[in-house]
Amino acid sequence: MLPRRGRSRRSEGSRAPDSDEDVHQVDDVTRRLGGMELVLARFQRTNPPTFAATEGGARAEAWLVQMEELFDTLEYAPEKRLKLAVLQLRDDA
Repeated sequence: MLPRRGRSRRSEGSRAPDSDEDVHQVDDVTRRLGGMELVLARFQRTNPPTFAATEGGARAEAWLVQMEELFDTLEYAPEKRLKLAVLQLRDDA
């Protein structure tokens, strides 16, 4: 016996691919994600370096140089740079 189909069920092909409904769904998702979440997602896609506590300043200096180059490339504002850099600290750094 075949399953019964209700009238409210639509087939996949009945909706246009770029319908207003799709646009509104994307707008809703964008609104739910705040500006910082979008920045963080973009930043994480660059695979930024992490820094863990180590003795000596050479490693810390090298990490800072890498982070500054990355931030300059992505053109982040200073307040966002600080927040993103802190997220890359590990252990007791």
